[in-house]
Amino acid sequence: TEYVLSAMDIGSDSYAMMILSKEDFEKARELAKVFLHRIAVIEEM
Repeated sequence: TEYVLSAMDIGSDSYAMMILSKEDFEKARELAKVFLHRIAVIEEM
């Protein structure tokens, strides 16, 4: 299993950093759109 270091922008001055499997990262990315948040690999933040 490959993992992704990711961060979620929740509209504040800080980010929630997470280590997710690639599969979970894709699910989280889709769910974040529902809540108008952004999740991306750490290099894109």
